[in-house]
Amino acid sequence: KVTKNLIVANNRELGHFTSISDAVTYSKHFSKLFPNSGTPTIHVREGEYEVSEEINIIHDLILKGSGPNTVITRASGYPPGGEHVNSVLSPVFSIGGVVEEDSIVHGVELRDFTYKGLEGLTPGVGGATIQVRRDINTSGNNEALISIQNVRFIAASDYVVDSTTGWSGNGWNYDSTPNETPFHIGRSSDGLYKDIIISNCHFDGVGYGRGVIYLDADNDYENINVFGNISSGAIDSDYSLVNYHNVDNNGTGKTLTSFQETSNVIKYES
Repeated sequence: KVTKNLIVANNRELGHFTSISDAVTYSKHFSKLFPNSGTPTIHVREGEYEVSEEINIIHDLILKGSGPNTVITRASGYPPGGEHVNSVLSPVFSIGGVVEEDSIVHGVELRDFTYKGLEGLTPGVGGATIQVRRDINTSGNNEALISIQNVRFIAASDYVVDSTTGWSGNGWNYDSTPNETPFHIGRSSDGLYKDIIISNCHFDGVGYGRGVIYLDADNDYENINVFGNISSGAIDSDYSLVNYHNVDNNGTGKTLTSFQETSNVIKYES
C-alpha cells in the first residue's frame, strides 16, 4: 500500500526508510503519480542521520523531525563544496531550481530538527546548509510558501568565525572557514524570491560576521519574514541575521519589498 505519510528511522522496522534522501525521492514520485492526494509528509524519528548528497526538493513537502534529538549532519564524503562560508556549492537541502521539473504549488516546510556541522574540515572549506533556489520569475507559480521553523544549526567544534576581517568586496568571507551559512537565498541574477518564513531557529557558531542568512546578488526579494530566532557566536555587532550586502551596496535590480526582520535575539561575537 502506497502512502504519502512517510517515516524515516535508523531502525528499518520502525519506519519506511533509513535515508532522508530516499524518502524525499519517493515522495517526489508519489506526488507525480497521485497529484490530488495532498502534500506528502516525511517524519524523521530521533537519531542521527548522515546526508551524502544534495537533497533537492522540487515538490510540495513537509519534512519534520522529532525535535532537537533528530540530528542531521553531513557524511564525511559530502563536505561543503565551496571556498568561503557563503558558497552555494553542495548544500544539504535545496528548494526549487530545476525549472522543468518544479511542481511546488502550495509550499515546502522544514522543521523540528537539529543540523550539526561536520567535524574535521580544513580552512578554506565552506558553504550553505539550505539554499532556496526557487525563482518565481521562472517557476510559473507564485502562490507557494517556503517555511523553515524550529531548526537548530549547531557548529562543529572546529568551525571558525572571523567576524571583522577577510571580507572581500562582494561580502564573502574567506577567513570564517571551515563554517557554513545556514541559509543562502537566490541563485542567479534577475530572479524573484518571495514568500519565505524563517522562524524560531537557533544559530550557534554558524555563519560569520555579516549574518546567517545570505541574499544572493542581482535579485529581488519580496514577502520574507525572519522572526523569533536566536544567534550566538558569529555575528558582528554592526550587523543582523540577514546579510543585506548585495541589496544595500551597488547596482540595480536588488530590492526588498515587504521584508521583515524582527524579534530576533543576537549574542554578538564582537
